[in-house]
Amino acid sequence: MLSMQAANELLLEVAPLAQRVLDGADIIWDGHNMVGQLTTEDAVRADAELGACCSESCFGPEDLLSVWDVYEMGDTWTAEEAGVTASTTDQELAEIRVRLLERWRAE
Repeated sequence: MLSMQAANELLLEVAPLAQRVLDGADIIWDGHNMVGQLTTEDAVRADAELGACCSESCFGPEDLLSVWDVYEMGDTWTAEEAGVTASTTDQELAEIRVRLLERWRAE
């Protein structure tokens, strides 16, 4: 998953490419469905450039966020063990999250 900054930078980079694709595309009836079709060589090139821009290899480690499925963590901690109560503030929850992720990664 991209960080917010990396995603915003990517959107700025690909906007002109996406416009070139749109400028060289039509929606046509293929006999069964309405489908998009690239109609210019520039649109085909822009489409390929878009794919290259979105390749994971274009991003550094600072651009990517680690994401875990909750099921990967299993039943590691109960709310009580984690220190979460009905009065836990958002700031405290953020701190607990960081602490638990660090512990989980270390295990």
